Amino acid sequence: MDLSYAQIKRLYKKKKYKFCEGTYNLNIFGIRDTCFANDAFNDYIGVAYEDDLCQKKVDLYPATCDPAVGYLRSPLNKNGTIIMLEGQYRGCYKIGIHNRSKPVNSYSALEQIGGMEYVRDNNKDDLLDIDPSKKIKGIFKTNLHRCSKWKIVRYIGLYSAGCQVIQDPKHFDALMDTAKRQVSLGWGDKYSYTLFNISDL
Repeated sequence: MDLSYAQIKRLYKKKKYKFCEGTYNLNIFGIRDTCFANDAFNDYIGVAYEDDLCQKKVDLYPATCDPAVGYLRSPLNKNGTIIMLEGQYRGCYKIGIHNRSKPVNSYSALEQIGGMEYVRDNNKDDLLDIDPSKKIKGIFKTNLHRCSKWKIVRYIGLYSAGCQVIQDPKHFDALMDTAKRQVSLGWGDKYSYTLFNISDL
């Protein structure tokens, strides 16, 4: 997929979402493809921004915006596996720690600090069941993180129970470097996240 800064900006405006402008004032977003993908990385996570040379850029990375099939079949929560609803969540992430409860496996990522909206899927099949009438809101630590530190994994596997997850560790590192630039240039240490559906494009 190839998307321009102008296309992303128009998409934000079309949905009446806040779009940030200025050098490294970031617009972090996800694009969900709800077609059945058999645990493949068929979504995207990206960031639209202006760089030091005032060039308008979009970095777009293969990712998943959905929980893995394994977690849909066997939810960790008795009420079902959590699925983030599409929408804009202002100031919901901050550079923090993923896997806080397991220090040996923890690392720097975008950690959820603000409320987001979700549904829970509890029919234990392989398909996403998204019914907005059953939405819940809260902080469930659906962080934005990577898969393996060492390699590109082919399948989502155990890497997402509802988080937003970038497939390639090099892509994730690039996003984190870009996020740090926002802080260093004085735009603040909180990041909004906007989740679109591929049908919005």
